[in-house]
Parts: sequence; structure tokens; C-alpha cells
Amino acid sequence: MLVATHQPVYDAKTMDERWDEMFVRFRTDHLRHAPLVWPSSSSMSLAAIGVYGVVAFSVCQRTREIGIRAALGADRRSLLILVLRQRGWILTAGLVPGRVAALAAATGLRSLVQDVSAQQIAAGLAGTALVLGWCASSRR
Repeated sequence: MLVATHQPVYDAKTMDERWDEMFVRFRTDHLRHAPLVWPSSSSMSLAAIGVYGVVAFSVCQRTREIGIRAALGADRRSLLILVLRQRGWILTAGLVPGRVAALAAATGLRSLVQDVSAQQIAAGLAGTALVLGWCASSRR
């Protein structure tokens, strides 16, 4: 083993100090974005509960109609299409203005929070649409 004893040592640090230097960016990013996580997750939860409640209420209002259609010979597929079409309209009526407002808010917040790309905003909006779509299409 060759050891260069005549070479000076520069930038001597412990392994813990090296790890801290490597991951300091991730810690500061996490702390910088943390205040946005709780309000956004709570609003997402409230929106999901609201979509589920509106869809459940609308299906409960049409229970007699669905029962009459089934008694007159409608098959399960046509009844399912009827209910899913209504859920789709409800979801579309909420998502379209919601996405416009979210895009406007995202562009405003993008100037306040650095390192947020348009792809991350698009991924967040797509995830929101998927979660709300799942809530609207869940069976009751």
C-alpha cells in the first residue's frame, strides 16, 4: 500500500460533516416546502369528501328512478352507464373551474417558491384529478 506522507491534507472533515454537506439541499427544500403541504393536503381531503358526498347524494335522489328502470327490464350495464354519466358530469363541473383556479394559484405561488417546475405543477394537477375521479367513481 502506498501512502503519500509528504502530501498536505486539504479539506479534512469527518464523515458526518460530509453527509451533512451532501444532504443540506434536501433538508432546506423540505423545510421550505413544508408550509405548503398541510394546507394542500387538507384541501385535497376536503375536496375528495365533497365530491364523494355530492355523488352519493345525487345517486340517493335517483334511487327510485334506478329501481323503476331495473323493474322495467334495464340491464345492469345500462344502469351503470346512467350513474357513471351523471358522476362524470358532476366531476367535470367541479374539475374544470377548479383546474383553472389551481393554475392561476400555481403561477402565483411559483414566484414565491423556487425550484418548482411546470412539470411538477402538471403532475400535481393530474394527481388531483385522479384522486377526485376515483372518489367520484367509487361504488356506494
